[in-house]
Amino acid sequence: MNRINLLLCIIVLCFFACSQKRSNEISSLIIEGKPVLQIDVKKVKDSIPKKLSDFVTDIKYVKLETNENCLIPAFAMWMAGKKYILVNVPRNGVYQFSLDGKFIRKVIKVGNGPREVKYPILYMSNCGNYLHYIERSGKNTIHGINLNTAEFLDDIPLLKRGVIRDLVILNDTVSIAPLLGASTGGLDKYYIFRQTKQADALNSIPCTIKNLISNDDGKDMLYEVGHKLHYRPVGNDTIFEVDKKSLKPKIIINSGNKNKTIQRDVGYNSITIIHESKELLLLRIYTIEKVEIYEMSGGTGSRSYGKNRILYFDKKNKVASYLKNFKNDLAGIDFNPYYHRMQDNGMFCSVYQSVDLIENAENIKSDPDIRNKEKLLNIISELKENDNPVLIIGKIK
Repeated sequence: MNRINLLLCIIVLCFFACSQKRSNEISSLIIEGKPVLQIDVKKVKDSIPKKLSDFVTDIKYVKLETNENCLIPAFAMWMAGKKYILVNVPRNGVYQFSLDGKFIRKVIKVGNGPREVKYPILYMSNCGNYLHYIERSGKNTIHGINLNTAEFLDDIPLLKRGVIRDLVILNDTVSIAPLLGASTGGLDKYYIFRQTKQADALNSIPCTIKNLISNDDGKDMLYEVGHKLHYRPVGNDTIFEVDKKSLKPKIIINSGNKNKTIQRDVGYNSITIIHESKELLLLRIYTIEKVEIYEMSGGTGSRSYGKNRILYFDKKNKVASYLKNFKNDLAGIDFNPYYHRMQDNGMFCSVYQSVDLIENAENIKSDPDIRNKEKLLNIISELKENDNPVLIIGKIK
């Protein structure tokens, strides 16, 4: 009987220890009277194996048509939408393909003529049937195109002048994250400006929550999560939900950095949001492991070395883990499985140059873990080295 009681005590203590561990890395802070989830990056210890297909569904392999009217270089920027694939080639224009890879048209041309783009496009949002973009010209005007007909929409004048860090169009509302500067009171004075497509001002929503812990990835992020708008200001540790009147803190990412101003200390964590959906949050954590000081003219300089890790936060079960042994089971080869591929519109888009697929055909053939291997190999068998890229697209879970 004593042995049974002892065994039960051990089981209870182990369960309590595991519970304490989870409560340490995922906790709640009370802000403005409401609990807000906090992820403590330095306390996350568990690692879990994941495959690319764990994050993506409705997967399609797309071989883009290649002809003299749509030759796409390697440095293009890609966007997969619900009906179309858009390719933004700097200093050239935007090409439009169907989801089965057929070339449709060059939907935006570069030039000085009517409806042509003179400056590089900084923002491009694919909203299903419509494309919206702004130019670098400083005119602060949103241009739009009906992708079904190639007809231009009425321009949307932006009431907020200056550089726009990010913007999102939801229904009839345009939400803007403007550039912050001395006139706005400094980096703790974040806000979102809202207006209609008809250029009627709605309101400016201030961020009343100051930066609590500090991260620094140098980029504002304004994006949609389940028909709601989320905002993470540059250098801030908090992800906010944007409603009509306020920014409500939803998740705090505690980097564990003790000194906000020193970014080259060993152990310093720099955090970038890869993607957020209803179910998950993916973060890239870059941790400095070594700092070298070297002599230079006029004094000394420093260089740092570190490692990247991917933190996976299961929002439903409130569990945070690092990814280990990540497997690209959709193509077998990958140069960076996350960079600019999980899009704000909820679509996944991975791009592979034809020559890379041809050179790795035997490795793909011998890899037992690749899904839809025969379909991919059939595409590769038809490729030529100078063909346009092959895309893997799908919906992010």
